[in-house]
Amino acid sequence: MTIEQRSAVHNFEPALVEEIQKLGSERQLDAGEELMRPGMYIRSIPIVLSGSIKIMRQDEKGNETFLYFLTEGDTCAMSLTCCTAHRPSSVRAIAEEPTKII
Repeated sequence: MTIEQRSAVHNFEPALVEEIQKLGSERQLDAGEELMRPGMYIRSIPIVLSGSIKIMRQDEKGNETFLYFLTEGDTCAMSLTCCTAHRPSSVRAIAEEPTKII
């Protein structure tokens, strides 16, 4: 299935979809696989094509607080902020199930 056929990007402008295809790379995450962790510098902003990702914040004692889920068509606001500001991540992102991102 091509990226244009996925409902995750059906509202995107055709030129944007073309640019994402050209510059992005698809990645398959296994259930439980970590995508982001606190302190990690984010160099790309993932878009979920299928599956789901759980976003959590960790306090100084290591306790985690659930923030939100990312599902098909979503991207992480925290990764956008960290990537554009060149700041390390303050959240942890874990695939809840087999997940495909670009």
